[in-house]
Amino acid sequence: MIQYVVLLGVDALSLWQACQELAVLLLLFRKTAMAPDEVLLSVHIPFTRVTEFTKEYKQSPRRDDDIAIVNAGMRVRLERRTASQSGDGNEWVVAEAGIAYGGVAAKSIMADKTMAALLGRPWNQVTLSGSLAALKSDVAVGPNAPGGRSEYRNSLAASFLFKFFVHVTLAMKAQHPDTFTPQLPDDYASAATQFQRPPVQGVQFHHPVPEAADGSAEVGKDYRHMSADLQVSGQAQYTDDILLPPNTLHAAFVTSTRPHARLLSIDASAAVAMPGVVGYFGADDVPGDNMIGPIMHDEEVFATQEVTCVGQIIGVVVAETEPLARRAAKAVQVTYEDLPAVISIEDAIAAGSFYQAYGNLLQTGDLHTGFADADHILEGIIRLGGQEHFYLEPHGCIVVPAENDEYTLIASTQAPNKHQVYVASTLGLPQHKLVCKTKRIGGGFGGKETRSVFIHCAAAVPAYHLRRPVKAILDRDEDMQMTGTRHPFLAKYKVGFTKVGKVTALDVDLYSNAGNSWDLSSAVMDRALMHADGVYKFPNQCVKGHLCRTNIASNTAFRGFGGPQGLMVAELVMERIAAHLGLDPIAQRRPHLYREGETTHFGMVMEGCQVVPCWEGVQQQAGGWQQRRADVQQFNKQHRWRKRGLALTPTKFGIAFTKLTYNQGGALVHVYTDGTVRSDS
Repeated sequence: MIQYVVLLGVDALSLWQACQELAVLLLLFRKTAMAPDEVLLSVHIPFTRVTEFTKEYKQSPRRDDDIAIVNAGMRVRLERRTASQSGDGNEWVVAEAGIAYGGVAAKSIMADKTMAALLGRPWNQVTLSGSLAALKSDVAVGPNAPGGRSEYRNSLAASFLFKFFVHVTLAMKAQHPDTFTPQLPDDYASAATQFQRPPVQGVQFHHPVPEAADGSAEVGKDYRHMSADLQVSGQAQYTDDILLPPNTLHAAFVTSTRPHARLLSIDASAAVAMPGVVGYFGADDVPGDNMIGPIMHDEEVFATQEVTCVGQIIGVVVAETEPLARRAAKAVQVTYEDLPAVISIEDAIAAGSFYQAYGNLLQTGDLHTGFADADHILEGIIRLGGQEHFYLEPHGCIVVPAENDEYTLIASTQAPNKHQVYVASTLGLPQHKLVCKTKRIGGGFGGKETRSVFIHCAAAVPAYHLRRPVKAILDRDEDMQMTGTRHPFLAKYKVGFTKVGKVTALDVDLYSNAGNSWDLSSAVMDRALMHADGVYKFPNQCVKGHLCRTNIASNTAFRGFGGPQGLMVAELVMERIAAHLGLDPIAQRRPHLYREGETTHFGMVMEGCQVVPCWEGVQQQAGGWQQRRADVQQFNKQHRWRKRGLALTPTKFGIAFTKLTYNQGGALVHVYTDGTVRSDS
């Protein structure tokens, strides 16, 4: 056995030697040169000496428990020059330096040129500039580097070095105020300030509930969630936890690896030849209708002639175990002929790729007159990206055949009825033959309203032919690839306004990236159109919606359902007007707020309008609003790198469905002979 001992030495030479030892030991990320019979015995880290400073840096996507995008470890030791060396004896130079980075190459690196640019030089801004220039040679993440974000990672590396310079400068100023003269503007000091998170606090208010005449006080009483104890103790069952019936098969999907292509051939022979693999099923095996869709039936359960996005289901393999099913799915050979792909909204606009059946617009007033009355006219483009639902429980389902072509469906879904309807359609069975059950879901946020259906339909086909239960649970990467996100939006706007900021006309074209099927995109766009006024009365406004047909997984419902995208357009337009005229953004918004009796651009009369009272009440409750804003401005003047902000943003959300028949509710209430009650909604 070889025992490695790494000594991080107390002088520059031994430190350099230790780093070389580590460089030989660490080959790649999470890979070392150590053999299975070797062990790292110890790592010795000495105490720092006087005027020696060390600091570590890490930037992650989130603050807690996350892998770094870029990290760094830095060390310098300064020593004071004698009078004969510097002329006045007050100059401190770098005697030792160690700069290491992670996340910028295949393994951690030593920034050799940066260290050379520091050694022997005075600790001042001239040396800092030279070391930052040298760092560009040490850390040069290319545009095609794994992990992407090359420009951001390069800038992080430079910012870490700058923060270290500020950190050491402030420490030297505190330790040697008489001999060290810092070359640092006062407003740079915040670069060395570490983030401090205050302790988390929470308050829950309980209100007394008056008793009814009969002595009861049930309505309004606080009740603990019925599943709370089960969830916090880990006893709550989700789809993947349910005890399976005997002979259950596990499904894995064969999905497209191309955004747009013609299917030339599918060869599943190698997969079905594997021991334990029961079969492969595709479009030819669907006993009923291969077309599904919540609004338009434009989506295939299994792709037939073409695939229109990466992750589209081509076939399904079922096997005795899940790992075997996944291996078999990878063994299926698919031959493609690539076709032109439309990915982004910009691509769709350039190609004229839209769902032509949709063309809704909302208009009020006269745009021509409004722009004629304007003193200023601005035009611009607003881009809003998508958002992954990232529910804790991925999509999953279980299909259990019973006698007489009856099926029990278990699904992680927000819409069990849709599963009943479309699985029945896929199998060519009447809907009363199927029962769909959902006990609970581990998060949905709209992502499990319609995008779980096609998975269930595909899993039901082998269950139908084999008369055996089938279970399908997506891995996280599969889920994110196959099931869509919040709709990305692009807005092109033209706004006219007076010298004092009063909007006279607003013309907006809203484009959403619908993806490769219609799904709920029209309903999402309708809500975006009705929220594009924010809470503001624009006398002349026109908002047009466009659904872009693209070659990405179909985007779908997400919390807000188009409302946030529409609201964002109105708010950014107001911000730009304020910036253009040099006005206070708060004062800019106030005259435009809806008032009692005014009519929205979609024809709703404001009755019992609380916009202005809410706006003014929030400022009063904020406690010294004007003083807080003055404090923020003063802080920002004094801090070059750390900034504070204080904003007040009004919002609205329509509580009704755009499909009027949905604006009702019902429940089946069972009252049992022992007095207990059960309600199914």
